[in-house]
Amino acid sequence: MQITEIQQRLSFLVEAERLKDVLRTAHTRTGKQESTAEHTWRLCLFILCFADQLPDLNLLKVLKMAVLHDLGEAIHGDVPAIDQQGVNKLAQERTDLLTLMQALPVEVQAEFLSLWDEYNQAQTPEAQAVKAFDKLETILQHNQGANPPEFDYAFNLAYGQRYTQTNPLFAAIRALLDAKTRQLALQQVPTMNIEPLNADLELEGLLDLCQLPSDDLYAPHLEFFGIHRANRLVAVIGLEPYDSVALLRSLAVLPDYRSLGLARKLVSFMETHAAQQGVEDLYLLTTTASNFFRSLDYQLTDRGLAPVAIQHTAQFSGLCPSSASFLAKKLPFMQA
Repeated sequence: MQITEIQQRLSFLVEAERLKDVLRTAHTRTGKQESTAEHTWRLCLFILCFADQLPDLNLLKVLKMAVLHDLGEAIHGDVPAIDQQGVNKLAQERTDLLTLMQALPVEVQAEFLSLWDEYNQAQTPEAQAVKAFDKLETILQHNQGANPPEFDYAFNLAYGQRYTQTNPLFAAIRALLDAKTRQLALQQVPTMNIEPLNADLELEGLLDLCQLPSDDLYAPHLEFFGIHRANRLVAVIGLEPYDSVALLRSLAVLPDYRSLGLARKLVSFMETHAAQQGVEDLYLLTTTASNFFRSLDYQLTDRGLAPVAIQHTAQFSGLCPSSASFLAKKLPFMQA
């Protein structure tokens, strides 16, 4: 090999060193923010630890993909999965990877780019394996790291599921990691503050996602409270008060958060809030959560017995189907 060729490859390595300074959302056990290079190192180690359980894979190809999979982040950095909506992350990384590889021989560039493309298309067994291990290593680091208090553990419960279910081994590893993730997320619930909300597009979007009525969302007398994690609304509840009676409504929790008890927390909060406003009887309509509310001492009630004020609400008179269960609960007297 000629000296100039060696120098060209060294030049590429000098530029690739940038990856050591690219920071991710994960933190190490000491609280230091993890770099993409550190993630890549343990991804490769993760693969080696389980390589004997995947004998049909081309191990060298898998490791090459793992080493290269995030190399395109070296120039413009990492965009966390939770923030990727509307961001063309792959296009930017591919462009940056081409820029980064300019000093390499054409045939090496072609090999690296082919492996990078194969990984991102996730069609071959090797690419699917690297995708799965990439998600698993990320979750493992999130579980063991000294993360900031606002870290969104519940997001990881759905993160990368389509990749980690492609093989029984990946699914088994995922189940163990998810158990720890759920434990950490549950520990955060007491610190999740319930705050008053204004009716806005974010609230409307959450209700639409959960297939709840939102047509009357902007009526002036409605009250909404919710929980935010990592700057996004993850749970909400509403109250439509009419003197001593009120309609409990719009209870919605993002799917990732439904195993954390947030719905119970919100209902308990709203019952206390309503009682403090002089509400004596709460009513609600539901098509899917009758058993949940009955477990909280709400009673199935004849719709014909609903107070006139409740009958005149948009939810009662048309937005909720006639098949919806109608439930009621008497609240204890509480001094405002």
